[in-house]
Amino acid sequence: MNGLEKRSKLTLQQQIADKLEYKILHDEIHIGDRLPSMRELGRMFEVSHETGKGAITILQEKGLVEIIPSKGAFVIENIKSENVPHGLIGVVIDNGEGTTPKDQLHTLFGNILTAVHDQADDFNWHPVSRYVCYYDLQSRNQYLEMLKKVDGLIIVNLIDTELIRLAQTRNIPVVALLPASLDDEVDVVGIDYARTYYLATKFLLDKGHKKFTYMENTKPFDASIKRWQGIKKAIKQSESADATLDRIDVHSWTMAKYQEAVAEWLTAGNTSDIIICANDNMGVAAINEIQRAGLRVPEDIMVLGSRNTSVCDMTHPTQASIDFNYEKLVEISLKRVNERLQKRDDVYMKINMNGHLVERDSIKR
Repeated sequence: MNGLEKRSKLTLQQQIADKLEYKILHDEIHIGDRLPSMRELGRMFEVSHETGKGAITILQEKGLVEIIPSKGAFVIENIKSENVPHGLIGVVIDNGEGTTPKDQLHTLFGNILTAVHDQADDFNWHPVSRYVCYYDLQSRNQYLEMLKKVDGLIIVNLIDTELIRLAQTRNIPVVALLPASLDDEVDVVGIDYARTYYLATKFLLDKGHKKFTYMENTKPFDASIKRWQGIKKAIKQSESADATLDRIDVHSWTMAKYQEAVAEWLTAGNTSDIIICANDNMGVAAINEIQRAGLRVPEDIMVLGSRNTSVCDMTHPTQASIDFNYEKLVEISLKRVNERLQKRDDVYMKINMNGHLVERDSIKR
């Protein structure tokens, strides 16, 4: 089915409505634009005409579109919080310097957005989302406009802490979910990266694998440093004197650069029992380049990704990954925003969970 999740808790019409809402809120569909007709939506998403009609009705009820008889559904000027039954909670994906393409950000963090939509109603929230680059004037202004509407905020992949300060000056409770770096007082819901990657590496060492390669972006931040520390600690403590560790460094967050880095590493004659990647897109690039070089996954080189996103089931072989349990992390984040609204206290919570390794074919020999 075209872009829809069969196993999602959301109905097909809600999933379609969410995708259209995403495009509207991110200015991919503009005010005054006509949406595809109900029949066009049916063809686009391979669903019935009635399902397409239901999606447009949802958007109409949210105050996003106006239906003009005989003409169609058109995007209208803005969302009024009065038009929704719950308060608005913003979900912001921080794009740092804006160097990561939005499609890759959506691949990396789409599971979080889905989890928020699945659970928001239970916490009396209506979620709106946006990718933000603080250094881009238009993006920053859009973020400031969002802050005028929302009652709570979850910032995912926090890179620029100025995003927190702008929200806090407006007395908006903020949770930093999976922050990349942090030097401010804020509630944090994250992963114990050092412990998680230590345990994953130790599991692989116990399987008899000795030669490890870690693939990561060269720009240092809290999560990347702790992942590296966890892997190094497991190698250092290994009972095998032959256990080794090297790195593939990437200078950008794009798929093209991932592929280029793996290709250069292979061309230089390097090899490994397993490449542990900092995200699943890196894992996809590693699998593709290993196979392009005439090698086999997992027989010659195994690949382990990170985040356990939907792309893992689309590779051949399927990609093993480290699952961060997004559903639980989102549940904690939504609960904490509510608590902050009720108490207005100054005690900030730091919650770190362990991820777990999900075995798939890319690490099974």
